Amino acid sequence: ARALGVSAPRVQRTMRLLVDRGILIGRTAVVDVTRLGFVEYGINLQVAARSRAEHERFLRALAKLRSVSWIAEVGGRHDLMVNVI
Repeated sequence: ARALGVSAPRVQRTMRLLVDRGILIGRTAVVDVTRLGFVEYGINLQVAARSRAEHERFLRALAKLRSVSWIAEVGGRHDLMVNVI
């Protein structure tokens, strides 16, 4: 509200109206982990898997790591973008 120069009740009313009209379907909190003292890294990977099944096993193993917050398969020079906290 402060950043928009309006009151908090006005923002709440607008949000409620957008939800009631089906314009806003959900809300997601985006946490800046660096403000909590964590360090965030982006890693680009090339995967040398011999088969798609091996590639999938690697992805599943990577996704199980607690420090991995997201993985994206990309085209171009790299195969994966991995965000690590």
